[in-house]
Amino acid sequence: MLTSRSIFITFETANCAFGEEYMPLFIYLLGDMRPDENGVWWQDIVRKEVPPDEEIRYLDPAKKRKGPGESEDLQEFFSLDLFFAAKSDIIFGNITAKNPGGHMGALELGFVLGQAGGEKLVIIVNQDPDRSENPFYRYRSCINAAGNPNKVYKTLDEGIVMLKRAVAQFRKHLDPKEAIGA
Repeated sequence: MLTSRSIFITFETANCAFGEEYMPLFIYLLGDMRPDENGVWWQDIVRKEVPPDEEIRYLDPAKKRKGPGESEDLQEFFSLDLFFAAKSDIIFGNITAKNPGGHMGALELGFVLGQAGGEKLVIIVNQDPDRSENPFYRYRSCINAAGNPNKVYKTLDEGIVMLKRAVAQFRKHLDPKEAIGA
């Protein structure tokens, strides 16, 4: 008699026998492409708190920047952004006060969500204060509307807690602390 447990064991055994691998979860890091005033990149903070491994991979456009003295081709750069965003399972957007309006992020989100619909988890961190004097702030509501679902986190740490909860389910060895976002 087949039970759900025996089916699971059979499926797991078949995966091992044929050498299939698990598909990694791709996380696209959308947002400010400059380090903070201390030279710390927010993307590095996220990777430290939620380390990549065989199950978790980051798609980070900040890592494809050209070196000093090299000119960037905007079309090439943006096409890679759209490719990475479309390939991802989770979009983690961090919009800081230094990022005036997040126009490129809004365009990337709109493009990808228009194609994928509800198939992606979108985590939005909007660190610019609610009553910012930044004249472009009003356009951030477009990005905020794409949040999870429409939940916008105010600090990078809050967004990382949500990311930890999401990725915990994809790791082969579930870490109970990560599952609760600790």
